[in-house]
Amino acid sequence: ATQNVPGPLSGYQGFKASSQITSTAPLSSGNRLLLQAGDRVTLLPGFKASQGSVMKARIKDCNYSE
Repeated sequence: ATQNVPGPLSGYQGFKASSQITSTAPLSSGNRLLLQAGDRVTLLPGFKASQGSVMKARIKDCNYSE
């Protein structure tokens, strides 16, 4: 499955997809975002991680967690 993550986002947000994730979400300072997909994470125009934010993208099975 493919998941689209629009924005803006605030707080701590985590998204998982079995195949791919696309995002156009701006992420402002003080906020955190995790994108986890089985095959691909694509950051499209409009995506921006501002200084002071935390963004993590990884390719892992959607059943994986830390």
